Amino acid sequence: MSVDVVAGTGTERLLRFALGADAVVTGLAGAAHVLVAGPLADLLGWTRWALLTSGGGWMVYAVLLGVLATRTTINRTAVWAVIEVNLLWAVGSAVVLTMIRPDLTVAGTFWAVTVALTVTAFAALQYAGLRLREAA
Repeated sequence: MSVDVVAGTGTERLLRFALGADAVVTGLAGAAHVLVAGPLADLLGWTRWALLTSGGGWMVYAVLLGVLATRTTINRTAVWAVIEVNLLWAVGSAVVLTMIRPDLTVAGTFWAVTVALTVTAFAALQYAGLRLREAA
């Protein structure tokens, strides 16, 4: 069963903020990856291809988040999918950094950890917003 979050009640404010902020931050990071992939590759130690593909994917994801955040009705299942994607990204980042151990620069490692922590924070805010809405 799907419980929808309906605009106008005021209890979905945190959820909309979390989704919207995630969309803006993800979109800006994705655009940076695409627009300055060459210099970022040198700075971070990632390949240009990895930056272009992650950046393009992040921009698409950001658009989807923005659409979800601005819908009159926010579907609970869609929010859970966003939370899960964010958490999977964080776990995937941890696996890459600890198990695969790419040849990243210090800045590249810092960037990967920062992104993982950021998406974890967004997942927590989205979860809290969903719980707040359901408690109302």
